[in-house]
Amino acid sequence: MSVRVVFASRSSRIGAALCLATVAALAAAPFWGGRDDLQLLSEIFAYVALAVGKIENGLLVPEEALQTVRGKSIVFVRKEPEEFLMTEVRLGRKLGDSYEVMEGLEPGSLVATQGSFVLKSEYLKSELAEGND
Repeated sequence: MSVRVVFASRSSRIGAALCLATVAALAAAPFWGGRDDLQLLSEIFAYVALAVGKIENGLLVPEEALQTVRGKSIVFVRKEPEEFLMTEVRLGRKLGDSYEVMEGLEPGSLVATQGSFVLKSEYLKSELAEGND
């Protein structure tokens, strides 16, 4: 199972050159709203999604993290290493392979990406089992 950390930021500086071999560019961006148990290191390499235009609250989640339960968009937020909480989110625009999150997710939240369908299946299976009791 893969977990992604969601941070809110605005880029303060993006390098003028793009490395054609790695398709990488240098960028500087302050991060806020992170969690105390997570630390970012200086000069860290990261994959990022850049949005062009105004983002209301600055939170994006990858499409693979999103599931639908009873017509509602949900993500699974990690509470403990093996514990996830199903959380409803209100989505905004689609930006590449991510969606803007308007409500329901706090900056710094860890959301399940790969394996979110398995978590959804387990949740629905437990709901069926409770209905049979």
